[in-house]
Amino acid sequence: MKAKEVQNMVSMDKLKECIGKKVTAEYSYRGEPFKRTGVLEDVKGFANVKINGIGISFIGKGTAIREIRDSGGNTLYRNGNVSLHYNIRDMKSINEAVLEAFGEAALKQRLKEIFSRDMEKALRDYQ
Repeated sequence: MKAKEVQNMVSMDKLKECIGKKVTAEYSYRGEPFKRTGVLEDVKGFANVKINGIGISFIGKGTAIREIRDSGGNTLYRNGNVSLHYNIRDMKSINEAVLEAFGEAALKQRLKEIFSRDMEKALRDYQ
């Protein structure tokens, strides 16, 4: 495992330890900077977090998290590659950003989840 991937695993573990606790996320949504403070309800791998019922993608279509801090101001997660005006919309660029930020294993997991979700939808639509 590469150093970046180890660091990201540590960040995910820190986040999971804070489920049920107050956090602050700084992120970009459609090119605009946002800040959300509330209870961290869920962490889904390298996909997203849920804070006060709102899902926020680590890196997604038009949305990316720059930093998440606990109530004491300690950084739990940080992605210095995300600009305040992140607004990537095409899948190729999003996948490249995921690869850069999290590594190959995270990208493969992301693609597997997308494929599975698309397959389930196609089966539901067919029935």
